[in-house]
Amino acid sequence: MITAPFVTVNAPQLGLPPLRPISQAQVQLGQAIFFSPSASADARISCASCHDPQQAFADGRPVARGVQGLLGTRNSPSLKNAAWTQPLMWDGRRATLEDQVMHPFTTAREHGMTSTAQAIEALNSDPAVQRVAQRALNEMEVKTALTAFITSLARGNSAFDRMMYAGQAGALTPEQKRGFELFKKTGCIACHATQAGYATFTDGQYHYTHQLSVIAPLDLAARLKQARQIQPADLDEVVTQQPELAVLGRFLVTQDKHDIGAMKTPSLRDAARTAPYFHDGSTQTLDAAVRQELAYRSAQTGAPITLDDQEIQAIVRFIESLNSGN
Repeated sequence: MITAPFVTVNAPQLGLPPLRPISQAQVQLGQAIFFSPSASADARISCASCHDPQQAFADGRPVARGVQGLLGTRNSPSLKNAAWTQPLMWDGRRATLEDQVMHPFTTAREHGMTSTAQAIEALNSDPAVQRVAQRALNEMEVKTALTAFITSLARGNSAFDRMMYAGQAGALTPEQKRGFELFKKTGCIACHATQAGYATFTDGQYHYTHQLSVIAPLDLAARLKQARQIQPADLDEVVTQQPELAVLGRFLVTQDKHDIGAMKTPSLRDAARTAPYFHDGSTQTLDAAVRQELAYRSAQTGAPITLDDQEIQAIVRFIESLNSGN
């Protein structure tokens, strides 16, 4: 059993936008639900199984693992600062946390319950949840509480934040400062963006990935035809069970040809703690991920980016400075 962390509610977070008001009671209830394995088909999977606080609320695996060890097709992103990175999911199929939090309960390769009602009944039979709730919960109460808990996972106060937003010039090492300059010079900051007064390190947009380049044109055409027949209500099951369609990314949501193979830009906050990388967890180290991204950018712009090993390491050290401080 994973132990729930202490949660501070409404605390100012240096480097992040203001946190919207949430109640301590809702956060505590949401925390109890989040760590409860009762609402899963094998009574072993909780939200924390894929979003472990010891793994920066990711899971350290290439792809998510749900009930009975069933694997999904996509890497579990960190839930830290999820309130600031909406829409959610690699393909953006959920507009808000409120839209998303109940779906894992009834996704076959996640919690695997047959219905939302079954999940609610299981939570209402869980003594750990009931010690906090002290009454039978309905779906809206569960949704509100989970949303409050995840919203409370705002985590800033990184070394970068202390330098950029608190004027502490010595918060970054000389190597990290050099890495930040290279991060800007090579254009990484275009997608992993900073804003005035805070930094989310994502542009919230969707970008083409390399996987489609190895798919034969006729095979790709067949996949696109199949994808156009998917109903929105079936997307969770398709994405988690069919990797040949999941690779189409944002196209599954929009049916727009410009979104074929596009995946959402993840935030780089705490990225040094959430290997492996990319939507399929295909890259094991931060060093390799930086090199891969620079190769993609070179191909996209037609202007090769050539950095030596020391410069690559400086960028890696800079990304490490984005680890939250609390």
